[in-house]
Amino acid sequence: MKKWQRFGVVVSAVLVWAAGASSARASGPVIHSAGPLHQWHGPNGEVKSGLSLGSVVQITGMGFGDREGPGRALSLARVLGGRAGNFTPSESPHRLRILDWGPNRILVQLAGSPPLAEGEYRLAIRDSSSKDWVRFRESNEFPVTVLPGYAVAPLPAREALKPYLRLIHPELARPGDSLYLYGDFPFPDPSLDKVILAPVGLLLADGVPSQALRPVEISKPHVHARLPKDLPAGEYSVRVGRDEHFRSNGRRIIVRSTEPAEWEYTSMLEGTSRAVSWRLVAAVSKVGVEQLSVDILGYHFGPNQSDRWVRLQTEKYLEQIKHNIGHQNDRGSILYPETWPDKVILWSDTRIRIRLQEASWLKGADYAIIGSTNPERSSNAVRVTQP
Repeated sequence: MKKWQRFGVVVSAVLVWAAGASSARASGPVIHSAGPLHQWHGPNGEVKSGLSLGSVVQITGMGFGDREGPGRALSLARVLGGRAGNFTPSESPHRLRILDWGPNRILVQLAGSPPLAEGEYRLAIRDSSSKDWVRFRESNEFPVTVLPGYAVAPLPAREALKPYLRLIHPELARPGDSLYLYGDFPFPDPSLDKVILAPVGLLLADGVPSQALRPVEISKPHVHARLPKDLPAGEYSVRVGRDEHFRSNGRRIIVRSTEPAEWEYTSMLEGTSRAVSWRLVAAVSKVGVEQLSVDILGYHFGPNQSDRWVRLQTEKYLEQIKHNIGHQNDRGSILYPETWPDKVILWSDTRIRIRLQEASWLKGADYAIIGSTNPERSSNAVRVTQP
């Protein structure tokens, strides 16, 4: 497979609708452009322009309506065999994650379900309940090229006595959400330290200003801040610090104004066809003032613990626990049994905090996993790390 390298900066503001593209239904929505585009160099000197996987894309046009309808989706269908114009794809369209929906502009993240790959696609608004691209398409088909995504930059080396940001959760948030930051924040002071949001890409071009947020909670390994309720949707760089000389490295988040679509709540357990009920993305130990707590991060945990429990598990017995996740009488290899619910000191939709009685308990805490008294419900497992 050819490998491409991203080159330079944005080379064209948008991909503009061409006369040859298929027209929308009468009085239906019309897509005019999609961007920004980036330029990529191939291994043999060839150059392509297109949309980058994982990036925030702005789609402009007319007749989109005030908001996403309950049965409408923005989807990509692959062009197979180099065909163009009207066509019925031989694979299901890829649903895109919608960040913001307005009458003349839609923001999406170029990521969806099924997962996207490089290639030529047609973009359209369609009825989300149908796999028929032609009869249930509401807008014109707009041609786009999808190219490799941004390379994930390695974390920079830590600088002595400077803040260091290793992890942000959630990376896809909504205005008003809590934002949890993990790393090394020396000399934490809630009266001096700020969480700095700087607009990136389309937001920067639109003149959206940076914001400095006061922490809700701050300690040496952890900062908790809350996003403004009027924060515009788009991409931001997040840093922690006091001024330009005492500031951490930056990490990216994407802010959306829309509610997640139903398909976004579904996650598959890696390597299986089994859906998980709660998607874990990270588990961070040694947090809290006494550094005896573990934060478990993910999505859709629900507002309270209810019938769920958390286990910290050794790597040796992880597969056994995953296999027997629904067997409530299997206690043989449980380091953190559900019989200690008082140790869960915080439960929210995106973060759970458990407190250990002593630091030595972390020696066997290799993985975190969530289960339930309902044997059909469980999470994936994530490795426990330090800030």
